[in-house]
Amino acid sequence: MASEMTQRKAELVSELHLARTRIKTGLHDTAQSLNVVEHMKHSITENKIGWLTGAALAGTVFAWWMRRPRTVKVLPEPSSLTLPATTVKIPQKGYIGLVVSLAAFAFNLSKPLLSALITRKIARMAARVNRK
Repeated sequence: MASEMTQRKAELVSELHLARTRIKTGLHDTAQSLNVVEHMKHSITENKIGWLTGAALAGTVFAWWMRRPRTVKVLPEPSSLTLPATTVKIPQKGYIGLVVSLAAFAFNLSKPLLSALITRKIARMAARVNRK
């Protein structure tokens, strides 16, 4: 009788341990499947061309959709309603924006070179000051 109780107790402990193991495994698997950041990193590294193409297309569509109209309707004043509405062309200023964008891009590309040169100059100046 006592051996049956200890045996049953051992079986219950074993079942409890197995159930806890299954729960831990299930929680770990659930956490892995809900890890959105890791899934996104994996997806982007595996499909770089697709992600870059999609980003370029989305940016183009968004820029096209959010662009300003090129003409402005000038409505007459309320006192003189006999005049028709006129359309005035807005001059394009794309060249200035392009130049500023290219300058910013060139600065970003040359940033490591500039920081290395400045670091060397500061190190030389510090060495001169330390020698005196």
